[in-house]
Amino acid sequence: MLGVLGVFKAKGTDVFNEVASRPAEVVGGSFTSVLPIKCALHSQVYGPFLLTMFLPFILLGVAALLMIPKILVEMMMRKGRADKEAPVFKGKVNMPRCLAVFSFMRLPMNEADVAEWRGKFHAMERFSGVAVFIAFTLFPTLVTSIASMYNCTEKIEGVPYLVADLTVKCYEGWHNGFIVFATIGVVVYAIGIPLYVGLVVAVHFPATIEERSWRCRKCAVRSHEEYATTSMRSRYAFLYNGYATDRSRIVVSWESIVMLRKLAVTLAGSTIKDPYLQILVALLILVVSFGVTAYVQPYETAFLNLLDIFGLFVLIFTQILSIMYFYVETATEPIGNPKVIEAFVTALLFILNVVVLLVFAVFFGIETLGLREKCKERQSNVVKVATANETKAAAAAGTV
Repeated sequence: MLGVLGVFKAKGTDVFNEVASRPAEVVGGSFTSVLPIKCALHSQVYGPFLLTMFLPFILLGVAALLMIPKILVEMMMRKGRADKEAPVFKGKVNMPRCLAVFSFMRLPMNEADVAEWRGKFHAMERFSGVAVFIAFTLFPTLVTSIASMYNCTEKIEGVPYLVADLTVKCYEGWHNGFIVFATIGVVVYAIGIPLYVGLVVAVHFPATIEERSWRCRKCAVRSHEEYATTSMRSRYAFLYNGYATDRSRIVVSWESIVMLRKLAVTLAGSTIKDPYLQILVALLILVVSFGVTAYVQPYETAFLNLLDIFGLFVLIFTQILSIMYFYVETATEPIGNPKVIEAFVTALLFILNVVVLLVFAVFFGIETLGLREKCKERQSNVVKVATANETKAAAAAGTV
């Protein structure tokens, strides 16, 4: 989200934007915005845009090639497993068993895990999971790249220029063709990917592969029990893990709503020209998201709901501070020394966002080490239903 907020005119101080927003944009998947990539493509905007638009298909092709040796290795490893004793543990977060050398990295194998270990390797199921992961991961990059084609400056001597490359005149020559291409991208990527993510999590598709042939069936809502199966978790767990799967399908597919939030904020920053109107619309989206998340509480544990609300709150506060800095920067008579205000805003922005990242990292470490579960076990009381003889013995010993 910090990378998305970088498209706004009121985006905080230059120091904060260079240190936080730009790296966040790159870490979020927009490596085509890195200067060496642009130099290699000999293009400031068109080359990176085309590369970004075709990147999902390129990565799918690479994944398909990597699946070939994966299939061969799995066939060799699974051959003869039916007569072997299954392992007693598996690695957390799909960690390979050989790397789970410490006990806190391990989870016990349940019946579904054992069945998956002994069963056949379903290549198409794994590939579908990879396809969803690629689409989900590249979504912010794709939306930002598409929005850059519409983001033009105010008219300079009667001509608007593209913000991403001020040598390009908007709505002239090649830019018209790229506008058409970007519009197709809006339908396929900006709208299609959240819809795709929501559907694969919430419902069964009408077509499925059964006994090596395609079978058609009606769309059916996934049951609560299905989200715990190894087949489902191995493909789509990253989309619903942590959400309350025993509630409505909207809650289970909450990640698609989060993606639509990112889309709305990006479109507000790229299509609205007035900086104050930009920031007000973005604040409205974030405040509504804050309120809806606090009301629905889509996560299965209280601390996850609090973390998401905390992150949204800091994003709102970041935008408010950006408005303050933008006002001081553009005002003819600022309320104070601009350099002092800039230093204050920069420090506050860094403190807020670093605290959020540290809190996220600490909780991630706590969950990875299993400390929360251990603490919960120590604080819990175990009640045993005692027999009459055990009750008499305890009473005689004075323990009850």
